[in-house]
Amino acid sequence: MNNQELEYFFLVDNIFYGLENVNQESDCISEYYFSENDFEQLLKRVQHQKIGIKIIEPFVESGFYIVDYCELHGSLSTDPKWYWKSFNKIRAIAEKADLNLSYKATFYIPAEKMNRYYACLN
Repeated sequence: MNNQELEYFFLVDNIFYGLENVNQESDCISEYYFSENDFEQLLKRVQHQKIGIKIIEPFVESGFYIVDYCELHGSLSTDPKWYWKSFNKIRAIAEKADLNLSYKATFYIPAEKMNRYYACLN
């Protein structure tokens, strides 16, 4: 199993469980997009697991999306302050503009956490 597959299974088992993937594109079904409520739950799980979020990508049906990076905040991906601040800012903008967004994230999973997860699989 390669690292990308291992990361995918880690996320499915530890972060995505019980959340609905609202991505309906058949060719991109492995790309998970979440409703606002599910994404908020996802952020709580990421914080609890002490992994990181490198990028947040909110998306609206018209095809418009905004991308926010931890580097733009001068933060580490594992610092929950940056991703909560970003999420709350995007949510406020969407509410003001009456937009229904879905959210995607790019994750950082520390090597030691991946190693422990892999050891549990074997």
